Amino acid sequence: MTSIELQRMLNSPDLMGEVHLPSGEFEGPFAVNKPCRVIGNKTTLWGGHGAVLTVNAPDVALKDLRVEITNDSLSAAKSIAIDSKMRDTAFDNVEIIGGALGIDGEEKPWGIPKSIDLGKIPAERECFFRLEVIVPVRTEVISLCHDITITPQFLEEGENEVILSCSPIRSGSYIYGELLFRSEIIRRVYLSGSVEENVPSFENGGTVFKANPREMAEEELTRETESPSYEEIIYPDMADASAEESETHRSETGDEAEESPLQSLYIIERGMHIKIPSPKAEIELIYDNRDFPMDIDAFAFMTDSHGIVRQNDRFVFFGNDHSGCGSVKYLFAPDKKAVFIDFDAIPIDVAGIDIAYSIYENPTGLNFSNLINPAISVRFSESHTLIYPLVPPLNENTVVGISITFEKSGWNLAPLGMIYRRGLSDLCENYGLKIN
Repeated sequence: MTSIELQRMLNSPDLMGEVHLPSGEFEGPFAVNKPCRVIGNKTTLWGGHGAVLTVNAPDVALKDLRVEITNDSLSAAKSIAIDSKMRDTAFDNVEIIGGALGIDGEEKPWGIPKSIDLGKIPAERECFFRLEVIVPVRTEVISLCHDITITPQFLEEGENEVILSCSPIRSGSYIYGELLFRSEIIRRVYLSGSVEENVPSFENGGTVFKANPREMAEEELTRETESPSYEEIIYPDMADASAEESETHRSETGDEAEESPLQSLYIIERGMHIKIPSPKAEIELIYDNRDFPMDIDAFAFMTDSHGIVRQNDRFVFFGNDHSGCGSVKYLFAPDKKAVFIDFDAIPIDVAGIDIAYSIYENPTGLNFSNLINPAISVRFSESHTLIYPLVPPLNENTVVGISITFEKSGWNLAPLGMIYRRGLSDLCENYGLKIN
């Protein structure tokens, strides 16, 4: 479905006054111009600037939606995810990345982080950390990381101290999870860290985030003095029917992609291009429910400049666990399935490596949406680790996870995380391969 078709759905509620959106990611802007109940199905509405979704009608209810601004370098006034022109808009399980207008109390800046890096944590020891946050309304904080508990659970308007308590964890583990700050709408914070045997520099009770009131005041002033150019927005339902159809996934940002600094453990997201800092990498799909009953296999496609796999030994998977040149290897073990890459050994005619994941045999009908907190871990030899959370919807059997390409400056990594609806066999054919 295109964004134009989705806008037409918003313009035409059914006899019950409801609009049931399909799963997927759709580029806005969008507008709700009639009283109705808009119900998502792991639906993400996104845009490079705001407002992504504008509510122009009374008696509108939004449910099960994610609304996202993808450009985090915009001013506060231009990074509006939802603009409700009517104060009676109701929200149920609506998550935003960006700002909000027209929602009581939600318009002011939020002094919460986008991500928290706990750094290195000593193993088998109970640890705690402090957050000093500022929220404009009463807010509930929910931990989606089973090793982390939150105190207090409810925050009052203004400045609050939040304690993150971490239960003892074995050495060599990663901490990866999420915190939800839930008021009328939901804001998500990614949490990461690594656990090691000896961390002599660790101090219990350290502050890992502190909101800056001055920056928040400047942000609020900017939002009050600037106003988005709504008169310049052409909503998709007004567009020429012959207009080019929008992709249902986000495009790469090309030369304007963000150059991302690397930390010991860093959360990355789609749209970034990261220069690979090491000659070796270990890439693994990770998730919380290790009792998942289906085998998920990794596939590495070593392509030429035209995106074609020219030699069979350059298709690396459980049936061919290493390339002929030895630069790409696949560890296929019950407790770990990882792709290892030695960039120094890659042949000169290989221009890229795409990593995909698939439930190869699937008699039970499960798919990636049944995984809890799925993410791709990219670990480099210098102990830098990137974590790429896979964002819903993931209701398919095959996901193209990341793309690695060679450019003049060296090897670069781009997170993709795109579901592939036609399955593994069809995906392989796109690379010039056939599998039985």
